[in-house]
Amino acid sequence: LQKKKEILTSIYCKKELVCVSEGVKDDLQKVFNCEIKAHRIYNPIDVKFIQEQSTKQLENHNVLPTSYLLHVGKFNNAKRQDFLIRAYALSGIKTPLVLLGQGPLREKCENLVKELNIEDKIIFYGFSKNPYPIIRDAKTLLLSSAYEGLGMVILEAIALGVSVISTDCDSGPREILPKDNLVPVDSIELFSEAIKRVDRKPEKYLCKLDIKFTKEIALRQYLLLTPST
Repeated sequence: LQKKKEILTSIYCKKELVCVSEGVKDDLQKVFNCEIKAHRIYNPIDVKFIQEQSTKQLENHNVLPTSYLLHVGKFNNAKRQDFLIRAYALSGIKTPLVLLGQGPLREKCENLVKELNIEDKIIFYGFSKNPYPIIRDAKTLLLSSAYEGLGMVILEAIALGVSVISTDCDSGPREILPKDNLVPVDSIELFSEAIKRVDRKPEKYLCKLDIKFTKEIALRQYLLLTPST
């Protein structure tokens, strides 16, 4: 492990880097403990494309209820659907929760749903080639991650006029969302309370997409890094 770190340090400390968030940039500095020349350029979204895709016919549209909360992401330790499921169960709300995605921990989450006796309230939708109609029609998006580089699905939801509640990871969500939309990473109780609040008044947690997350701004920033001829 030490040898691997030495190799990575020799690479990262000699290169000019682009980081997808300020949090990632800070982490690099801490991990490699050297002067790193890094630029923060957010991963951009194509707002027009996302909005156009959201109007297309949804596959398996009959599976979804008329109103639902949504989580989008691979079933793994980073996304922590198990944390979300427990917080949702604790909230006691009636609005169903749709889990969009696949992954190695899906079966474990399905078993947890059975254990908590909320099978009638959780929908495992699976993978979707075009998730944007599902995001657009959601009452709110819930992100329960232990960590994120940035959190692209947050930006996509905001672009589609959907409110978002997220855990306050060390990087990503806090650079996108206001404080009222963020919850401490390790508190199921506080996440549960946030779910209840956003279920009652999703409009209170809407926010505007900052232009710094658009492809036009990212392109300008990358061009500034290009050596002039």
